[in-house]
Amino acid sequence: AAMKNKRLSVLFLSVVLILASLLFSILVSAATDSSITIKNTKFEADQGATFSTTIYIEEGSGTEILQTKLLYDINKLTLVSATPADDSGAVINASKAGSVIISWASMDGPITAKTNIVTLEFQVDETLSEGEYDFLSIDPTFKSAGGNDEVSVGVTSDFTSLSIYGYGDVNLNHEVDT
Repeated sequence: AAMKNKRLSVLFLSVVLILASLLFSILVSAATDSSITIKNTKFEADQGATFSTTIYIEEGSGTEILQTKLLYDINKLTLVSATPADDSGAVINASKAGSVIISWASMDGPITAKTNIVTLEFQVDETLSEGEYDFLSIDPTFKSAGGNDEVSVGVTSDFTSLSIYGYGDVNLNHEVDT
């Protein structure tokens, strides 16, 4: 009788574990089905000068978590600082030149309003010539801590360009005005 009870207990625990892992998989899948678009605020930049831009999540995204890795061109920019925006509680790792890893979770459930995540301050290389540059992107190969990339699925960006205008271009149309 004791052996029969032991077998039933093992069978019961096995079924419970299978159901729990199935439920967890469904919850993780549901949490990552939505697409998150991150953007940055507008800024003005000059050769050799610093500028700041804030990375934010658009209103209505419904997300509760974001983990992503941003990439920037170290031949054009130097990262001066990366700080959580507006008490966002974001955790930032900018220890490797050329990248900024951001981990953020909402404390208030799914977000419905525009939410600032991190403010980045860059120094523009003084030799950068006039032009339009893509300066920030998302690393599509990024996997979050532990190799789990579930939370980075569906993260897209709509970043502004870095515009460097020549001296005398008062209309900001990349032409020297007379």
